[in-house]
Amino acid sequence: MPPVEEILERRLDRERRARKQAEALLEEKSRELFKANRELQYAMAELEARVAQRTAELSEANRQLLAEIEDRRRGERQLSIQHAIGRILAESTTLAEAAPRILESVCGNLGWDAASIWIADPVAGVLRCHATWRDPILNVDEFIEVTGRLEFAAGVGLPGRVWASGLPTWIPDVVSDDNFPRAPVAARNGLHAAVGFPIVLRGNVLGVLEFFSRKIRSPDESLITMMGTIGTQIAQFIESSEAAAALRESHARSRAMLSSALDCVVSMDHEGRVIEFNPAAERTFGYARSDAIGKELATLIIPPERRDEHRGALVRYLDTGTGAILDQRIEMEAMRADGSRFPVEIAVTAVDSSPPLFTGFIRDITEEKAAEQAVRESRERLSFLAEASALLSSSLNYQTVLERFANLVVPTLGDWCAVDVLEDDGNLQRVAVGHADAAKREVARKLNGARIDLTEGHLLRDVLASGEAVLAPDGNEACGGNSPDPEQREIVAELGCRNAMVVPLVARGRTLGVLTLVASTSARDYTAADLSLAEDVGRRAALAVDNARLYRERTYVARTLQRSLLPPHLPNIPGIDVAARYHAAGEGNEVGGDFYDLFRTGKEDWAILIGDVCGKGADAAALTALARYTVRAAAMQARKPSRVLAMLNEALLANAVTRDSMDQRFCTVAYTRVRPAENGVRITSTSGGHPVPLVLRADGRLETACKVGTLIGVLAHPTLSDETIELGPGDLLVLYTDGVTEARAGADVFGEDRLRELLTTCGGMDAGQAAERIERAALDFQSGQPRDDIAIIVVHVPERDLPGVPAAGPG
Repeated sequence: MPPVEEILERRLDRERRARKQAEALLEEKSRELFKANRELQYAMAELEARVAQRTAELSEANRQLLAEIEDRRRGERQLSIQHAIGRILAESTTLAEAAPRILESVCGNLGWDAASIWIADPVAGVLRCHATWRDPILNVDEFIEVTGRLEFAAGVGLPGRVWASGLPTWIPDVVSDDNFPRAPVAARNGLHAAVGFPIVLRGNVLGVLEFFSRKIRSPDESLITMMGTIGTQIAQFIESSEAAAALRESHARSRAMLSSALDCVVSMDHEGRVIEFNPAAERTFGYARSDAIGKELATLIIPPERRDEHRGALVRYLDTGTGAILDQRIEMEAMRADGSRFPVEIAVTAVDSSPPLFTGFIRDITEEKAAEQAVRESRERLSFLAEASALLSSSLNYQTVLERFANLVVPTLGDWCAVDVLEDDGNLQRVAVGHADAAKREVARKLNGARIDLTEGHLLRDVLASGEAVLAPDGNEACGGNSPDPEQREIVAELGCRNAMVVPLVARGRTLGVLTLVASTSARDYTAADLSLAEDVGRRAALAVDNARLYRERTYVARTLQRSLLPPHLPNIPGIDVAARYHAAGEGNEVGGDFYDLFRTGKEDWAILIGDVCGKGADAAALTALARYTVRAAAMQARKPSRVLAMLNEALLANAVTRDSMDQRFCTVAYTRVRPAENGVRITSTSGGHPVPLVLRADGRLETACKVGTLIGVLAHPTLSDETIELGPGDLLVLYTDGVTEARAGADVFGEDRLRELLTTCGGMDAGQAAERIERAALDFQSGQPRDDIAIIVVHVPERDLPGVPAAGPG
């Protein structure tokens, strides 16, 4: 950049030469001066034409801006609906409670006149109306009444189509649709447009959301996208009673459209002085046009630290004819007359004249920047809530989940946090602590397990009592800094606690504990928006805790009931040793359908029973108990195994009639009677639709103990037969359920052939060893994740008769 003195000297030289020439040729060149003035007028006319053109462009840009603002309002309205539905689901305990509020929220915000929620009944193969809503000022009672009592099969009507396809379906006018059975009543009630959305969870359609309008409406892609998210939220609530939402505004598109809306027109000459300052520029910068004209542009609107850069760029352009910012839009900081600064977008164009002129089209983008920031914060918030929801629903072990959760919320919501759960004695126990600083994480974990005496913690006590989240500017009490435990006070002091938020963990109307979020060394000052986000997170965490608690209680009940349906230990049967194995499928929260039993039926007679009832859960447990105790009672009256199972068949059929004539309650059973023989034991077996027991002889031969008969509980006169064989020293009798033979690895099935081949390797084993090998093979085949229960009983005749050989208990 040339020194200022050189620039000034050069300018003075030009002026002296020009003045000398002007004085010498003043009279001769008067006509030329007149001509020059006329050319200047032409240039000004051209400039005015360009300004008019740019004004027209600004008008179009403003129209686009208004359209974009409307799009943004629509997006904000949809986002508001998602937040409202998330809050409704978090506050509700059942879908029946939440459904009408969800429908009202969507319809009220988006202008739909009626709506319904349909829930799938896969067993019956129909959709049933679960809830309806209508605009109270409209007379659509007939349509709502008809909707409430209908059922739809897959593919039939709007709900059935959505159920079958798993995709949203939009009908511009149901009156003219050929697959809408309610078309006549819709026409009478003045309803036309309709749209259905699937409620989907992991690819399964659980139900359908349906909305109606009195207008004929074209498909709205943004609505379809939004309702897909709402459908997922509702599906998650059906399974685990919680939900999350997502932001759909396209920042790139809105940014591109807003960037073309320029308001101010400011022109300067080759010396950097203002020659045009339109009314928009007056309003934006705070200068009157008369005050701005003739002033240096740099001193008016450019911050002091950028002025030399601006002046240098102008000199370079005059020397080289090139400019780095010409004919492109850039963002920079501008300055008003009062010295305040604000972001602008500017496009600078060089006017083709001599000397050159420059026009800048400038737009204040303060509101846009604020909107962008709001969108970013909203996306961060929704992304965080989605991540938190996914983590909280990833497991039903709330201790594990809350430990992960405690580390997720930092540093987004605090430098460190603590999760305290309310115990039965009314005090809080700290179950999870997370810290954003890895170096302090181990220190924070020392607070785990601490019991918090609410007589000392007034703030926490008040939050538990009121159920309302609070901001604690002095968070020492919230953090436990006032604890009577000196070690805990020392830990809290080391972690630091400038301020805090305390959020109750409330689910289904019950307060389960509190979440404390702490700002320690950071410059964070919590706001109402932070507290609102923390409350959303707290609701999700509370639902996860409550679901885990219910799951734990359900698992305990299921396991207790399962144990009650199996013998606590196996009896000692003289001359043989017996072993049993039982492995329940799933996570242990449902009672399985497999069962077995061993009991004495006479002085020297014993019965061995193994079976499988249809279904799982409470009904399966009831059927198992009925089968087991009926067989025990029948065995006291009948000697033949086939007669015992016939009596069981009669009992099941009688029980089905008592409960429900359409109730199919059946089971498969293998029953074996064991008696002593001269060189071992004599067994008599029968099978009621159950895999037949297998016999492995001491010499390696495999035999079947009987033939397969009819299922028990289906026919009035089942086909059952008895077969008697003797087991000698070294022989094995194996009874099992189909959880062994029907074990799957992908499309491959374990099968009876594999079982037979496996049994040939069990020669010389006792009952416990053989049972263990069969169970292990079935589990390994399925990578330790069985789809069905496994029950195995093995009877072994030792090489020598050892009276009172102890039986191996269930494994």
